[in-house]
Amino acid sequence: MRPPCMSGRQQDTAMRDCSRRRVFRTLRTDTRLLLLRLRRGRPARRDILFIFLFFAFILLFTVVIYVARPPHGYLHRWRDRGTDRESSHFTKNVHMFLPRQPALDIGAFTPCSWLYLEFGAKDGRHLSNFFINGNGFLEDYLRATQSASHGFCAYAFHGHPAMEPYLRKVRADRGRKTHRFHVYSGVVPGRLNVSERVRLVAKDDPRVVEEIKVQSIDVRHTLRKLTFEWQESGREVKHMVTPRENGNRGSVVVRFNVEHVREAFWELGLLEAHRGDGLMCKRVDRVVLNLEKIPLMSTGSEGDIDDSDVKRAWGSLVTPPVDARFDPKNGLGGLIKVANEINERKGCRTTVHVIDEAGGMLTPKLLTDREVLYAILAGQPTFDERVAAQTESWMTAVPQDRLTIFTNAKRNEEEMRAAKGRNTVVTQPHDPSLELRLPLMQSWSHLVRVRESWDRTMKHNKDIKWLALVDDDTFVFPGGMREYLSKFDARVPFWGGSGEQARIDNGDSGQFAEWLRGLNKKHGGKHCYFPTEDMPLKLRGSHVEYGVSQVLNGRRIAHKVSHMCGDTFCKLGCPAVPQGAAIVLSRTLVEALRPKIETCERETSQLCRNCGSQRLYMCVNRYTKGARTLLTRGICRAPWKLEHREKFPFVLTFHGFNRHRGMALSTGSLHGDMTELWQLGKQYEEGVKQGVKSSYVVPMQEIAKTRAWRGLHMESRGRGAGTGAEVCT
Repeated sequence: MRPPCMSGRQQDTAMRDCSRRRVFRTLRTDTRLLLLRLRRGRPARRDILFIFLFFAFILLFTVVIYVARPPHGYLHRWRDRGTDRESSHFTKNVHMFLPRQPALDIGAFTPCSWLYLEFGAKDGRHLSNFFINGNGFLEDYLRATQSASHGFCAYAFHGHPAMEPYLRKVRADRGRKTHRFHVYSGVVPGRLNVSERVRLVAKDDPRVVEEIKVQSIDVRHTLRKLTFEWQESGREVKHMVTPRENGNRGSVVVRFNVEHVREAFWELGLLEAHRGDGLMCKRVDRVVLNLEKIPLMSTGSEGDIDDSDVKRAWGSLVTPPVDARFDPKNGLGGLIKVANEINERKGCRTTVHVIDEAGGMLTPKLLTDREVLYAILAGQPTFDERVAAQTESWMTAVPQDRLTIFTNAKRNEEEMRAAKGRNTVVTQPHDPSLELRLPLMQSWSHLVRVRESWDRTMKHNKDIKWLALVDDDTFVFPGGMREYLSKFDARVPFWGGSGEQARIDNGDSGQFAEWLRGLNKKHGGKHCYFPTEDMPLKLRGSHVEYGVSQVLNGRRIAHKVSHMCGDTFCKLGCPAVPQGAAIVLSRTLVEALRPKIETCERETSQLCRNCGSQRLYMCVNRYTKGARTLLTRGICRAPWKLEHREKFPFVLTFHGFNRHRGMALSTGSLHGDMTELWQLGKQYEEGVKQGVKSSYVVPMQEIAKTRAWRGLHMESRGRGAGTGAEVCT
């Protein structure tokens, strides 16, 4: 028991000191005994072995630290960081398992299917943010592969040599879990691999100019060395195998941080040169032209880092364009026009993003409110309460003909008043006699809504690019949903939502279960047994620890499971199951799935009693080709009061307002809660239209600050509430 005056921290320090003294006391005692035995001529093999192993361990540890040391050495980094204690912590910066930064050698580059390539990286803030939240891109890889960033490659370049320690710090902080992560300063993009002289112009005094020599690397040649064509991607590393079964052959993002529109024209022109060779459309998924101007980060000790601009000899670099589209005189409007032309090109996998000086995305075009169709599930017995809460809140921002409420029974006059004129459709499965729980609109609702939405609306309105399946106890930020979906190409068979692993017996011990079990075994999972199969005697009653991947709602959970398929989740290889009471499907996927809907309804009718998303999952992955799972942390599976704000930067939907009413509701009613959330959502909707705000996406922190928690910290209410599995993914 510690003394009353001793704090917990003091106690921990005292215990560490005590342990340290005990180790040295033991070593000192053993050394004395060894010397005493040697003096008396007695055998001392045990003591000699102990001391030998101790010093061998110290030597091995020293060698490992030396081989894996940071590029500038720990002491040098410590002096440079000053008071930045967190970044200078020994265990944080050593990173024994991060390979040493190699010298720049384009000829030695090997391809990666999943690649982030950045030019003009400056202090590495965009590079760091990319690995923190993906900026809308990284989730495609992280969530589809059911993994961390293993297998993902990153390369970053900047022309100013002073940026090297800051880029390398990002590498040290973020690079341990990547397949390759390399940063280089003194490198600029170009047409040839040559040396180039550039000027460093100080922002605070343009008269201060310094001329230095940097290396110019051929952008096109570099991309060819680092990327595969679409058909070949994913064959180079074992970490790339997992998403293949889900149609994901990789994702290549190329980012240019530029100072002027003419630079953006020049960078895009480099990629578009020799258009017929397929470099862009066959190898690159996204090109980001970032004109955003923000001050560099501070070191926390000696003020801002050297933020002088790298000025290049544009007179010799920018030749008269052969294609008038790339003439810098066309200005920002001309750049947007070229970007939109590439984005609409048929048979091209490349999307060009243009980000303005304020950080707003100019291209691709933001989806309009007529390009997303909402299909609402609203069954008994809560139709009037839930639908009324939705129609008076977020549904006011959705056009009447872009929203349909699907139900399973004819509604009375009072219930229809709750719908407030919204299109309400009574529907049922294709073959009702096969359904296990026909009166409850659960297991069969997803497939029916996809079928009815295509036949009634999407088939006749080609401007609808996305279908959103939403439950009646779910709140949606329509503007944020449109902005998020704008980042993805509706011509690709995307679908997604929140994530959950598939349980193997969801295949009902039939063809779907066989498929899931085969994928699980193929990618290293344990074999499991169906009820119709004999389990080996030695395995009966045994239990194994199974760590569920982070794709299960964003956190790791340990389960004790048997070797029965009914207890086994598909650990590897199986695409994640989109969940969250808000599932989105691209038009291309809906169109490809529609001819198979009736067949799949029949095939999955005995799947389980309450598994609508699982039935849709089976149909998408068995009856369509190349469907790509897109999972986002913005689709939350719990009510807003149960979510944690520190890890989820933005919100698209909240779900589950009817559960845990005592803890989940803030105002005391579902209607009040949705109204409260919509007050903030409407501010964002109107703010963007008036030019006050640059984004529709609502940050979780903003909800916590202005509405949901009324000044309380989320940690006090979010932790421990609910089931633990209900987190925003």
